[in-house]
Amino acid sequence: MEQLGYTVSQMHAAGLTWARVDPDNMVIDMEDNLWIIPGSHPWEHEGKYDGWEASEIERAEQRAKDEDLRALEEFEERFW
Repeated sequence: MEQLGYTVSQMHAAGLTWARVDPDNMVIDMEDNLWIIPGSHPWEHEGKYDGWEASEIERAEQRAKDEDLRALEEFEERFW
């Protein structure tokens, strides 16, 4: 769980969100390293914010990060 939380925090620091925190979107390799499968690809969002004010974009991005964190909490409660 620690590795998952760290990975999501690093994604958020880089301005990315996962959007699909789910066991089906994770792989643990033979050395117990966690690999996440992204929820979407950057090019799927091209033009998504056209016409939006900067503050609207910031709020939308913060909501996405908050949803990731909420999903992490739910995941931990269910599986750890």
